[in-house]
Amino acid sequence: MSRGPRLRTALVLDDEQERRTQMCEELAVHGVVSDQADTVEEAIRKLAAGSFDLVLCDIVLSDPPGTPTPAVRGYQAVCYALARHPASVVVQASTHRRWVHPGAVLANWSAQEVADLVYGAAGVRVPRDGGSGCLWATLRDAEAASPAERPDAVRALLRLPIAAELGRALRLDSAFDALEGAARDGRRWGRALADVRAALFPGLDGGV
Repeated sequence: MSRGPRLRTALVLDDEQERRTQMCEELAVHGVVSDQADTVEEAIRKLAAGSFDLVLCDIVLSDPPGTPTPAVRGYQAVCYALARHPASVVVQASTHRRWVHPGAVLANWSAQEVADLVYGAAGVRVPRDGGSGCLWATLRDAEAASPAERPDAVRALLRLPIAAELGRALRLDSAFDALEGAARDGRRWGRALADVRAALFPGLDGGV
């Protein structure tokens, strides 16, 4: 089987130190330099500061402690990585298949399977069709929307299953209500959008 492009840098997001260490050690054997993150906030900051050839993300994260639905937290980092770094290979390591969307490879990846991916031997094709269902891409579209397009852009965001799930987990009802109001009357649109973005993608400064 032909080998794909050589991957040289990776970011491993997982709240279990042992698993992060295992993945990084396995990747190092094949010459891949890895960085680590144990929270969504840390991962997004590192993704914003630089690019990685491979982003390995455990979607099930107890981050922050007490979050009612920890199974969706890693999805935020995945959405950001896919939309901000479209050339990266992004792997969601989880059994929660309901959150899969174009651009993500969703499976239970062992360290050896990731090593196989590094060499292209797994034959995994990562589709790049715009990131349907991606929070980050939808927020980016909302930011670029004209005043007349803003109500539709907000509806598109709120229709995403992941947005509803995170809205409940992070108590974003008031932020979402403010965004809908700003889309209708045109006032405080930038502030309302920034508040929602900050809640969904903690640790990231600036626009989408």
